[in-house]
Amino acid sequence: MNQDQIIRMAWELGNSIAGCREWREVMRTRDNVRQDPEAWDLLLEYQEIRGMILEKEKRGENLTELDDLQLKSTEEGLKSNTLILQMIEAQEKFDNLMRAVYFTLNQGISGQTGCGGGCSSCGGGCE
Repeated sequence: MNQDQIIRMAWELGNSIAGCREWREVMRTRDNVRQDPEAWDLLLEYQEIRGMILEKEKRGENLTELDDLQLKSTEEGLKSNTLILQMIEAQEKFDNLMRAVYFTLNQGISGQTGCGGGCSSCGGGCE
């Protein structure tokens, strides 16, 4: 198999993933969050606070109690919002699918077959 054939197969895999139920659910729940002002504002607030904390950590600064309190408060807000919880669940299911895809690709590259440790080792989906 030549490089062009491999790239074509990867493109086909990407198209298949883009059409799968898990990806469609991620996109649907993201759209729902974007269309809901309360959910969208909570998400933006969390991203802003998380980004600020990551920047402080990168600079080697200690986090303050206020930083910790703000992060925990916004996380609680996220956990109490049904739309955001649906989006997180959809993203987790998609991530599990992608882990299984990467695992399977690695198995094929290394010449191994099967999960060996059960389906939990690759994200499920074994039959």
